[in-house]
Amino acid sequence: MKIDTNDLISVSDANKQGVSKLVAEASEGRDLVLIKNNKPAAVIVGIDKIERLQRLDEIEDDLRLMTLALVRAATDSGRRVTLEDAAAKFGIDLDELDDDEDDGNEGQRTD
Repeated sequence: MKIDTNDLISVSDANKQGVSKLVAEASEGRDLVLIKNNKPAAVIVGIDKIERLQRLDEIEDDLRLMTLALVRAATDSGRRVTLEDAAAKFGIDLDELDDDEDDGNEGQRTD
């Protein structure tokens, strides 16, 4: 985003101008960058720009999920593993887990 130096305004100047004037300028399409302690702190923009940014965020999320789905589809060998096989591979005794739940010791160590 390119920032025009004419669109930089200190917080104290913004207070002097008043919120109504700043909102009117933003609704007309002027983005104002508020400067606090010589650093950009906030931006006043019109609602159209915020709605557009929100739509872009949603599209970005959708693209990320679609990419993940495509990668999974492209790399899926079709091989599936049962819970029992996975537990055995990692040395987990499923019967012991069931016993802990039955004893009311969920999430607690018993050693």
